[in-house]
Amino acid sequence: MKLYNKKGLLLGIFWLAVGLGGLILEIARPSSVKAVFIRDIVLFSLLLLFSLRQIVRAFSARASREDFLEERDERNRYIRLKTGCTMFKVAEALLLIWVIGSAAAFGLTRDEIWTMAVIVSGLTLGLLFIIELIVGIHYEGKE
Repeated sequence: MKLYNKKGLLLGIFWLAVGLGGLILEIARPSSVKAVFIRDIVLFSLLLLFSLRQIVRAFSARASREDFLEERDERNRYIRLKTGCTMFKVAEALLLIWVIGSAAAFGLTRDEIWTMAVIVSGLTLGLLFIIELIVGIHYEGKE
């Protein structure tokens, strides 16, 4: 068999490992709640089926060609770009709200756990701003 899509094969193998690992762990140490056990078994089984489908598509010339065309489609790339940008803005806003809320909670309770929440979320928010700045400089230099 000839391999046509290495990335698809690697993703399929990764999801196969995750699905098998989760299924084995769930069977070895089942959850005490029956509904959670059934849900996990169903989800890991679906993950296994998805990964096997991905692996099979990696060896099909026609399926790999369809995947490459789908990945390079301008509309799909535009949607991926817009969703990534929107997701980043929402994450920044939520993190800023968390920083402000944690600082307010610390001011009201004087509990040290809120100090850690402010520090960690503040550092994460600062890192996001630095990354946004670096990426902006990178793309400004390209144009």
